[in-house]
Amino acid sequence: MAAIVSSQGIVITALGIVTPYIASVYDWRWIYYITSGLGVIAWLLLIVFLPETRWNRSKEELSMASCAKTPACYSLSAHN
Repeated sequence: MAAIVSSQGIVITALGIVTPYIASVYDWRWIYYITSGLGVIAWLLLIVFLPETRWNRSKEELSMASCAKTPACYSLSAHN
């Protein structure tokens, strides 16, 4: 994830350099075609390589019955 976020600066700079050439040789719509295509590729890479963070919890964990009376658990259970 950090690699994708950090690459945004490089992509924006590259598009800033290439965009005048694309706009002068091709139609201005090609800029939108290219950026939307790159966006779809970025989403597909995120879906494929970003790990799922969902996990199954027992009913005991969901009800916080196993939570010891630590300050962090006490503050969470005080709001219920």
